[in-house]
Amino acid sequence: MRPLAQVVANNLSLRSTAGLPTNVLAFGDDGTGDPFCVEPHSDDDRTIWVFSCIEGAAWPLAPDLETFWREWQSGGSG
Repeated sequence: MRPLAQVVANNLSLRSTAGLPTNVLAFGDDGTGDPFCVEPHSDDDRTIWVFSCIEGAAWPLAPDLETFWREWQSGGSG
């Protein structure tokens, strides 16, 4: 499956099985299956979240993708 098709398939699956909100886009995961998410239609908020599939809740990890990526690359907690 091509990468974009995989992202779409993963988002659809998470929405139907784990209750991923429809206003966010999941783009990877933390290694346990909990996806990293961003709200793509928000002009003001670029926070990166992790969505707990078990708890059905999300927690902020970084204020934006640049910070998230920098911390991920350096081995930070996200």
